[in-house]
Amino acid sequence: MRWIIILLGIPMGFGLVVLAIYLLVTGEASTMQGLGMAAMGVLLAGAGVNALSPSILARMWEWYAMRGSRSPFDTPEVDELVGLVERGDFAAAEKFLERHRDAAWHDRAYFVEALAARCKPSAGARWSAARNGAVADLVRGRLLIASAWAARGSGRAESVSEADWQIFTSDLEQARTHLERAADTDVADPTALAFLIKVAIGVDPEAAEGYFHRACERDPGHHLAHELMLLALCQKWHGSHEAMFELARDAADAAPAGSSLPMLLVTAHLEHWLYAAHFDGQPALASAFLLEHREEVARACADSIDHRDHRPDRLTPWRLNEAACWAYLTQDHERLARWLRRLGDVQTRVPWAYVAPRAFRAARQLARSA
Repeated sequence: MRWIIILLGIPMGFGLVVLAIYLLVTGEASTMQGLGMAAMGVLLAGAGVNALSPSILARMWEWYAMRGSRSPFDTPEVDELVGLVERGDFAAAEKFLERHRDAAWHDRAYFVEALAARCKPSAGARWSAARNGAVADLVRGRLLIASAWAARGSGRAESVSEADWQIFTSDLEQARTHLERAADTDVADPTALAFLIKVAIGVDPEAAEGYFHRACERDPGHHLAHELMLLALCQKWHGSHEAMFELARDAADAAPAGSSLPMLLVTAHLEHWLYAAHFDGQPALASAFLLEHREEVARACADSIDHRDHRPDRLTPWRLNEAACWAYLTQDHERLARWLRRLGDVQTRVPWAYVAPRAFRAARQLARSA
């Protein structure tokens, strides 16, 4: 029924609006008739758009925002892994992921995130049905997180329907089961524990800190675990600006030269900007706070992505996109141009989606003209 409303409502609604405009212009309908027809068209089109699921709307928005750029997941290696999964060759896919462990936990997180971005949730179910073990549970858990957040959408809580809340909660609880089993089976891997922080944000905020500390025991410099804990602490979810900045500053102060962890300060400042601009409705104050702390962010980047000891990994494009977005918002044209040269046309959805649908493209145009 939902697809009938979508397929008929949207084109018929827009068609009625166009017809109403034509009849009004040509004088073949009275003003009241034309306005009534236009109103009916708007209602029909609105019903069709409203019937679209949050995940479909999100994909449409992302397609528009990403035109002219590439995702960090558009690589031959990711294509290879996704191909193995789509063919059902889960043994080979597990061998692929087993190559990325110990000193390469960031890379393992990247490839599992790639599967969540490019595979259907059913792929995780088929994998865990065909294979037992930590890798199968890890992938199954991460794909369940993806389906949960797709059902919830990125809007505020009051915009989520009761049915979608039920899907969200159910999928996250299932994800928790698989990820906890993965963490218990492979006692060296911090990846499942990092993903469990994202589960906790949705269904059990008090559990986030425990997962974070366990992940850091396995890999003290695990960026994804720190970043997800920062999100768990931010005011947008279950914490405060103070708690978020405390985590970011403590991690940056303790990090060795060239580490990615100082970039948590960039994430924190962008999250603060987002909350002040869009939740508090004070964009001027949000921008003023960014400018006031400009030196702190510049110092963090100098200690991390711009340091001579920095060793890029597969998650580095996310750090560079955050840095470039911060430079765009603060009108730091020199750093913006430098970081965008390193990125080329590789764009991450966040944080540019916080700014505007085509913000990345606007930033590249600004950098070229500066």
